[in-house]
Amino acid sequence: MSSNDIVNRPDHYVKGRDHEPLSVIEDWNLPYHLGQVIKYISRYQRKYDEGIDPIIDLKKAQFYMNRFIKNNE
Repeated sequence: MSSNDIVNRPDHYVKGRDHEPLSVIEDWNLPYHLGQVIKYISRYQRKYDEGIDPIIDLKKAQFYMNRFIKNNE
């Protein structure tokens, strides 16, 4: 049985890491859009084993970064 807690501590965020992305986002006090960038970049390629194309997470990170820039120009 996997210890993967898909709601609170999904493996694609925490497995084999010293720092969970959520902890980094909170410690750095990032606004929503930049927190999403960190989240998606941090799990890039980690969901590949779940059958998800890793490029999707990079595109999501790019979307949130572009949105943040647009909102702050």
